[in-house]
Amino acid sequence: MTHHVPLQQLVLQEELQQKQKKHNLSQEAGNNQEQLL
Repeated sequence: MTHHVPLQQLVLQEELQQKQKKHNLSQEAGNNQEQLL
């Protein structure tokens, strides 16, 4: 049972990193759209 906690934390960290990447990508896309305008 003790092995599941660190695995869960790693998965949560990866999910957070992916969300941040998507957020950064969407921000970059928004900036590119503004530049096009």
